[in-house]
Amino acid sequence: MTSRPPPGSMVYWRFKRSEPSSWTFGYVTYVASYNMIRMGRYNGDSMNGTIVDVDEIEWREYRS
Repeated sequence: MTSRPPPGSMVYWRFKRSEPSSWTFGYVTYVASYNMIRMGRYNGDSMNGTIVDVDEIEWREYRS
């Protein structure tokens, strides 16, 4: 089981794949199950964004 970022945190994330992909900003909110999280498009966005499985992504803390 992969660790998940805390709710309300801002992170950079990308899918784990064999080819390199760019990092995307995400504002983290939790969805129904432990593994599913929403990556909002901006700080405070808990309605939009991509829903992902934490086992399928890698993430790092956003620092301004």
